[in-house]
Parts: sequence; structure tokens; C-alpha cells
Amino acid sequence: MANLLVSSRALIVRRQHGPRQIERTADQDHAVSRPGAAGRPGLPDPRRALRRARDAGINWIDTAAQYGDGRSETALGWLLGEIDDEPYLSTKFRIDPRRLDDIPGQIERSLHASLERLRRPSVDLFQLHNHIEAATDSSHALSPDDVLRVADGLDAMRQQGLIRLAGITAIGDAASGRTVIASGRFDSAQVYYNMLNPSAGQAVREGWSGHDFTGILAACRDHGVAAMGIRVFAAGVIATDIRHGREGVLTRGSEIADEEARARQILAALGDGYGTRAEAALRFALAQPDLSCAVVGLAELDHLEQVLAAAAAGSGGEDVGTGWGITDWFGVNALSAIGILDSAGRTGFLTFLPFLLISKGAEVETVGMALALVYGGGAVGKFICGFLSQRLGIILTVVLTELITGLGILVLLVLPLNAALMLLPLIGLGLNGTSSVLYGTVSEFVSEDRQARGFGLFYTVSMGGSTVAPVVFGLLSDAAGITVTLSAVAVLALSTLPLCVLLVRPLRQLIPKVIDNDP
Repeated sequence: MANLLVSSRALIVRRQHGPRQIERTADQDHAVSRPGAAGRPGLPDPRRALRRARDAGINWIDTAAQYGDGRSETALGWLLGEIDDEPYLSTKFRIDPRRLDDIPGQIERSLHASLERLRRPSVDLFQLHNHIEAATDSSHALSPDDVLRVADGLDAMRQQGLIRLAGITAIGDAASGRTVIASGRFDSAQVYYNMLNPSAGQAVREGWSGHDFTGILAACRDHGVAAMGIRVFAAGVIATDIRHGREGVLTRGSEIADEEARARQILAALGDGYGTRAEAALRFALAQPDLSCAVVGLAELDHLEQVLAAAAAGSGGEDVGTGWGITDWFGVNALSAIGILDSAGRTGFLTFLPFLLISKGAEVETVGMALALVYGGGAVGKFICGFLSQRLGIILTVVLTELITGLGILVLLVLPLNAALMLLPLIGLGLNGTSSVLYGTVSEFVSEDRQARGFGLFYTVSMGGSTVAPVVFGLLSDAAGITVTLSAVAVLALSTLPLCVLLVRPLRQLIPKVIDNDP
């Protein structure tokens, strides 16, 4: 019976004065007040599915001329005639790349054929189904220039009142997709986004082996184009282990076996806290703020109920997993342990550094200058470590800063005063650089609707180290002296290195953030 659009947010269709767009906002006339879902030809009771969807507040149905060679549109035309209110309706078409001299004619013929099958005088959204590639070596890909010529043909259909909005399918090479989106000629874009490949909305790590859609969602956001998430179940690979033989991979660099291996890896890390596999997959998509909606298809009526449950969970403001929104407690615990030790070491060093310098002959003014050198190096460290974490990764950056801190303190103990002062900016770089990386990592382990709470929890736990450190190191100093105390601070910094190893698994397996996608 085609697809239905799912959203955990209110969605309306509105033409603006400037760029065309589909906005997420409240509107009494055209609001999707509840989530939606979809079915395909072959549902045992398509009428029941449609009525259930409409009762649940679903008001947008999507289909395509290619679905069953038009049979989906034909069936949908009959079914929609049996209900009192009409939902929004979108369908899709393809351009034959061998006949680019007749793009307007292809559009017009395809649209009129779809309208006849749908028994409608017009559709709300008409979407190009071709992939977009700079090098059009496939049988159904168009170049960005070709797609912009398609936009001209769609504008003509809009002027005739046959369509309200025009869209594209942003599959192909990401640069070409971004170019078309930035043109401002289209209202919507179908965007490939799921647990196995969320690259359209998240930065991918070095070594990413999947199809790279980097920047697509950002381009949609920046240019007022409604992003419609597709393949949220990855052709059913995420939702079920049952294969019907019709699965197809739309992206390069992947086969069904690859997708299955990735799904097993992610689902094992995820656990059962997100509902069924299908519910988890849909909640993942709905958690992406740059997606206006998700487009899903159904094979059984029960799938519709799962979709409704998942969208209700996503729209109700409930956190994913636990009340704190923690998606991986093991990762949070490892990160917090590093944060506690790092915070304790930083406070211990800054507390007892003046005593060390005085023991080396420093005056009060020199001690003040020394602290300024440490904080100056720390400011530089916070700036530099942001770039280092992007190039080296979180774990290697933390290892580097903690090595600089621990070894730097040990060297500081044996240096004369002037040499010690020269070393302080470097120690400050490591001392304060670690905390920036740790804070930036918190979001990797917290669901989007609990980010503030997650940061508060991590900050509070980490500051526990700063609270205890002066007392513990003060007692140690009274008993063993400044040199032993600062040596203990150095050892504390170096003790974070084994904990960094514990972060490897969570950072590689955690969702919804992007990880290395090799199975």
C-alpha cells in the first residue's frame, strides 16, 4: 500500500515567501499530531492498515510509480476512495538518462500516469527517484545539471496546479547531492539514514567503509529543504533476520551480508532497552533533529503497531534507555573514572605546585607568574586538543595529554627553577587539554533529549575528584613531603592510561554516534 511518513514532531507543508520548504511547526490545519507508518503491496489487510494508520493520526502517504510497476499507486487510488478524509500524498518518478532531450515530456507523462492510477487531480509532493552522480555511469543516475533541468520541468507542473512541492532522492555521491540541495530548487530530499549508515547526519571516522553521505542533512538544514529519512530499517536487515529475497542495497561498498554483520554488532551493543529491533531503528531515525520525518514500509500489520509504538516513545519526550538518557553505562563509567582521576590530579598539582617552586627558591611574584604560565598553556591546550581529537581520535588524544601531564610533573621535580618555569606551559597544555576532550565525549554516551542532564552528571562526578584531592594530597604531603606528593599526582595522571583502553569498545560500538562501520 505504499509508504507512510513517520514523525515524532509536528510537520506541516507550507510555501514560504522565499525558499520552498517543509517546516516543522504547529499548525491546526496541516499538522501531523501523531507519528506515521506505512505498508507495501502484500499486506494481508491493507484496508485495516490504512484505517489504523489514519486513526493513529498519520496524514501522509508516500508511493512511487516504480512500486509494483504502478500497482501500488492503483491500489492506493482505490483505497483512498474509501476513506472520508484525504491524507497528503506523494509519489515518485524516474527520468530515463538515455532520453535527456525530453526531460519535460518524461516528467509530464509520468505525472499524468500516476495521477490517473491514484485517481487524484494532483499530488502534494512529486519526487525524482533517480540517484544523483557527478559521473553518470549507472543506468538510472543523473548529473546535478540534469537534475536542475528536472527542476524546470517540475516548476511547469507546479504552475499547472498538478503538484504542490518538488523533491529529490539524495542518493549517489554526496557532493552532487549537496550541490542540488543548495540550488534552492527543491522542497524536499529523501535522505539515506539508519543505524548502519548515519553518515548523512554525523561525521564519519577515518577508515569508514560504507557509502559516505557526509553533509547531506546539514545542507538540507542550511537551505530549508525538508529531509525525509529513508531506509531506516536498511531494507529490513535491522528489523528482522527473516529475508524475503527482495532486499536490495542502495549504497556502494555494502552487500546484504555486510549489512547483516553490522546490524549484529550494533544490536548486540544496544541490548533490549529500546524495544523491538524495528522500534529501536525507528527511534534512532526520529532522534535525528535534522530529519523532518522517516519513511517506512510494512509487510505485516504488527509492523504498523511497532512503528506507532516507536514513534510514540520518541515523541513523548522519554529518554532512550534509562532516566539519565545513558546509552552505554560501561562507557560512561570508564569516562567518569578518567574524569575523576584527571580532575583530582589537576587540583592536586595546582595546589602543591607553589610549594614545590618555593622549595626551589621562587619568590611570591614568581609563583604567581608560574601559575599564569600553567593556565596560559592550559588555554592553548583546550584549543589544540579539539583539533587533535579530530585527527587522532578521542583515546589517543587523552593518552597524549595524560602522558604530557604525568611525565612533565616527574621531570619538573628534578629541574632547577628557571628550567621548571619553562616547562610549565607544556604541563598546563596536557593538564587542561584532557578535560576538553572528555567533556566533548559525553554526548557520545547520552541520548539527544538528555544531553544537559548527562553533562551535569559527568561534571558533578568528575568534580568529586577535585573535592577530595586537596585533603588526600595534603595528608600525604604532611607525611612524606612535597616531592612524594607531586610524584603521586604524576602517577595518578598516568593511571588513566589503562582506563583509556576500556573506552575502546564503547566508542566503537556505541549508537547513535558514528563508529567505525567495519563488521
